[in-house]
Amino acid sequence: MGDLRDGAAEWLAREVAVVRHLGGRGAVTVSCLPPGPHLYDGLALTFVALERPDPAAVLDPAETGRSLRRLHEGLRGVELELPRLGLLDECAMWWDRLSPDADLSEETLARLRDRHAEVRAAVDGLESADQVLLAEGAGGA
Repeated sequence: MGDLRDGAAEWLAREVAVVRHLGGRGAVTVSCLPPGPHLYDGLALTFVALERPDPAAVLDPAETGRSLRRLHEGLRGVELELPRLGLLDECAMWWDRLSPDADLSEETLARLRDRHAEVRAAVDGLESADQVLLAEGAGGA
């Protein structure tokens, strides 16, 4: 993914700040390691606690919904400049950088690009107040 994401260190610093914000509100468990981001040999990386799910556990949809609500409520008031639709908009850049190969056919790539455009158009059509939603790394920290 390093070749698909510009500004990895800045992105990781923002993710760490979001996790700290949520940790300060009891919404996630925060690791005792210095989270970083740490730069090593041109790579940016962070350390967060790994949560190992119980494969035998049955997820309760109502509890899952309540958990997501707690995370989203914990994100209210975050004093960070967050991209409005960061990951969704970043996907558009990924499609431009990917090329067909043995694992990704031109047809599949075209379907992904088309579906992304449909989702982006649907999101643009929503009328609602902005609310920070679960960041891609915040839920597992």
